[in-house]
Amino acid sequence: MGYAGIRYKKQIRKAVFVMLAFYNLHCLGYLMASSIYRKIVDEMLKSLDMMQDSYLQEMYRCMAVGMFCLVFSFSILLVTMMLILYRLMRDVAIMAWQDVILLSILNFVGSMIANVVNGLLIVRIDTDAFVLFDEKPDLLWKIPMIAVLIFAGEAALIYFWQRYRILLGERQKHFVEE
Repeated sequence: MGYAGIRYKKQIRKAVFVMLAFYNLHCLGYLMASSIYRKIVDEMLKSLDMMQDSYLQEMYRCMAVGMFCLVFSFSILLVTMMLILYRLMRDVAIMAWQDVILLSILNFVGSMIANVVNGLLIVRIDTDAFVLFDEKPDLLWKIPMIAVLIFAGEAALIYFWQRYRILLGERQKHFVEE
């Protein structure tokens, strides 16, 4: 928040929006990256034989490959989020509080969905555990797809808001000229 306040030179509304958008994209990115990690590790662990002497080494190798893919996914998502936010917000001069609230609705929705899904990934039931992706493997692609659609909706909402601001400026300019 401090960086955003300094970066946008006391435009606190813009700083609040950028912070909320980045948090939402972080949560959605986690859903996408964790699904990728889970799919890769599950596929690699299927091929292992527990009776081999090198089972632990192979399991550690699978986990290391999975962690590399997780870090790589997070890096790609971070760069993508930063580029999109930068491109969408670089020309925005002034944001009113109602603009921040309107544009942040999908930020709140995405963050809440990510927190609900994270809470349901592994649930302890007495002595057992309910693992969401084990019980519902089709969610491995549905949850990241929901995250991508929320992300795309947020970007589209910002784009249309910017177009509206441009049209409003042209309308005011035309009014002054007349």
